[in-house]
Amino acid sequence: MCRWLAVTLLMLTIPAPAIADVSSITRDFFRQPVVERMRTFRTHPLDVQLALFLYGNQKVHPPAQYLADCFALSGPDGVTLLRERLGMPGSDLDIRDMAMLLETMQAAGTYDVRHDAQLMGRLSERIATMRDQGWKSTALSMLKRIETAVLHRPASVSQCAIAT
Repeated sequence: MCRWLAVTLLMLTIPAPAIADVSSITRDFFRQPVVERMRTFRTHPLDVQLALFLYGNQKVHPPAQYLADCFALSGPDGVTLLRERLGMPGSDLDIRDMAMLLETMQAAGTYDVRHDAQLMGRLSERIATMRDQGWKSTALSMLKRIETAVLHRPASVSQCAIAT
């Protein structure tokens, strides 16, 4: 009875379209223990890594923010993907999470986001379009930390496997 109730409550917290959009890769990935997720994350193509991070940070509880450290290791290749995605329509949460990835890259030293004027401009423009004032404030704080190069949290990449 208790297990049935837990599953029912979980299903009620995830919108129906989100359930339909979850690929088998995503389901399999988030069924793994956290350490295994970190070990296997970088074996996926970058676009899949980004999708896993966005899903894990927006739909998984507690959020899978630790994957930002692993994505940060992609450096310039990851920035190319983020730059492309920032030019496309996306939700406030997508913008917030891409700001988090760029902040993590700056903090980890895998890409000098701060001195990439085009990227900073695009990120700033996207943050300005955010509707949710709470998430907008969060994203603006991340942008400010990138601009001032203040480390918000050190990147802990020791558990992230090298991409093969």
